[in-house]
Amino acid sequence: MQDYVMYILINKEIDTKDGKLIGKISGQVGHAVESYLMKMFKENNLDIIEKHMANDQKKVLLGCSLAKLEELEKEGFVAIRDNGLTDLPPKTLTCVNIGVINKADAPKFVKRLRLYRG
Repeated sequence: MQDYVMYILINKEIDTKDGKLIGKISGQVGHAVESYLMKMFKENNLDIIEKHMANDQKKVLLGCSLAKLEELEKEGFVAIRDNGLTDLPPKTLTCVNIGVINKADAPKFVKRLRLYRG
């Protein structure tokens, strides 16, 4: 059975211990979802969107090192950088959306990451 999931990797080096930035990170994840979907529309890649919608729109948020996120950004994945208007310095890389992937086909490095817990 195909189990399509949208994987969003969050910069685990951003300190959210006091709970202050959880809302900020949530907003950044929203940007990552919207940006990925817009990219798929522009590329006329509607089949992946349909697969995502047919699989309960599952999303998995994983903590990831800044170095790996920068590597993924260079590879062309949807990367979100904060404008720095409130809590974070300008251009802080907050998250990367690596797309909708069949869970069984997720890259090995993704399978080693842990759920993001803020």
